Amino acid sequence: MHASVYLSLRSLLLHRIYPADIGLVRNDSEAAKLVHAYGGQIASQVELEKDTPMMQLASAQEAMFKIRPLVGLSKGTIRKYIAELWREDYGLKTKLEIRTDKFDRYDERQRDI
Repeated sequence: MHASVYLSLRSLLLHRIYPADIGLVRNDSEAAKLVHAYGGQIASQVELEKDTPMMQLASAQEAMFKIRPLVGLSKGTIRKYIAELWREDYGLKTKLEIRTDKFDRYDERQRDI
């Protein structure tokens, strides 16, 4: 898995998906569906360059920097990557305990730093 995909997926799971529904922890298929749907919604909103009832365009553009590496991946690929994240020595279960750390969030603009 490419480093930017890893960082983006981990950040999205820890800061958006799992806090919204902790029952999705270890439910890789359902979490992958949400990641895939979220990425598609943000990408289409940014491409159409319009506000929606759910999110202003500026917020969607900001979110796009955080999820760009995930856009275009299939649900199956995302599910596989989520499973890989859980196999890490420093697993997501441990990471969930410190998920509020603002420095753990991934943003594609950080790549060159």
